[in-house]
Amino acid sequence: MARQKNRGYQQILTPTYTVRRWKMGGYIRLSREDLLKINRGLDDSNSVKNQRDILNDFHFNHAEEFESYTEYVEM
Repeated sequence: MARQKNRGYQQILTPTYTVRRWKMGGYIRLSREDLLKINRGLDDSNSVKNQRDILNDFHFNHAEEFESYTEYVEM
């Protein structure tokens, strides 16, 4: 018997990609000096500002990897 071309149904599968998106939590730690400034109603110290800038910069550069961002401050 001669071979015949496969006449079966051929399904074309499109690749599916799952993108994992994380929830980001930024943690800022206050020193005793920072707590005194907050209690007096003064602005954040340079330490707090620098920590916040570093976290915000990281989040900005990797925003496509995160679905949300929450900032936590230890008092």
